[in-house]
This record gives sequence, C-alpha cells and structure tokens, in this order.
Amino acid sequence: MVKIIIDPVKLGNLEVGWWRAHHEGDKGKLLELLVEYNVNFYGFSQDEAKDAIGDLIQGVKYHDTREWAKAIDSVSKFYLRVKEKTELSFDPEEIAGLEVGWWKLHDDLENNPDKSKLGEAFAKLYAVQFGVEEEKLTKAGRLKAEATRQHDIAEEPSTPTREIEKHWKKANQLLVNFHSELKRVLS
Repeated sequence: MVKIIIDPVKLGNLEVGWWRAHHEGDKGKLLELLVEYNVNFYGFSQDEAKDAIGDLIQGVKYHDTREWAKAIDSVSKFYLRVKEKTELSFDPEEIAGLEVGWWKLHDDLENNPDKSKLGEAFAKLYAVQFGVEEEKLTKAGRLKAEATRQHDIAEEPSTPTREIEKHWKKANQLLVNFHSELKRVLS
C-alpha cells in the first residue's frame, strides 16, 4: 500500500483555498488548487490529478442539479483512480456514496448550527476510505464539520463584510487541525 503523506498545513490551506475559489467563481484557481490537493494527498502526478478530478467535478455538477445517482457514478470513477493509485482497499462506489451523502447532508444542514450529523458522516467516510475504526475519527469528523460551518458563515450574505475573513481563517485552521488529526490516526 502506498503511504498517505499528510502535511496538515499545506492540505488545510489548499482545501480552504478551493472552497474560496468556488465561492468566488474562480474556476481556474479552483482547478489548480484541487489538482495540488490531490497531488499532495494521494500522490498523483499533475496529469493524473487533472484526469481524476474531472470525474469529481462532473459529480459536483450533478450535485448542483440534484441528480444524486449520477453524482455517485461520477464520484465512484474518481475514487477508483484514488484506489488504484494508493492501493487502499475500499469500495469506490461505497466511498462515492458516502462522499455524495455528506454533500447532501451539508446542503440539508446549511442553516443549522448543529453539524454533529455531518461530523459523523465525515468520520464514517474517512474510516471506510482508510480502513480504520470510525470511533478513531470522531474528532477529525467534528473538526471538518465545524470547518464547513465556518465556510457557510463566511459565504452567508448577511455576514458583515468585516467578519468574513475571520470565518475563512477559522475554517482554514479547522481544516489544518482536521488533517493533523487524520495524520495522527493514520500513523
């Protein structure tokens, strides 16, 4: 199995960066940051990452149109590439269902400050992906769920302009902490 190398600061910065690029409608920057994330997290080459995330992006487009079965199908193709690259032993379709499931749950909980169910969804996703007990990823799941809450607040039109950057910074730190916790559990 290929060892997943986790640089928490780099991965946290890349992830919050693509969240912001998506919000700002900067497709070029979004693509660049997604490629870099996948190069750094899964060990893809630049070209492999570009090819793989094409399926992920198609899945996101199906998310936007609420075509959940098509989203899962596209995302499973992305995860098949991840599995082949990393030699992890997950089922790509199961992981895709969990990935798309958290997207849907995030939409459902967008205005709900209680993100505990989202934290559970993240814990399950990463537990299945990396073959560890779900309980070991409870903290990581909560951190990522809170990062999404800060992300939502930063994007909320009613958030005062002077507060937006504060929420992006919180989301960034939470993503760094999430990747640190993931690294700790997987070590």
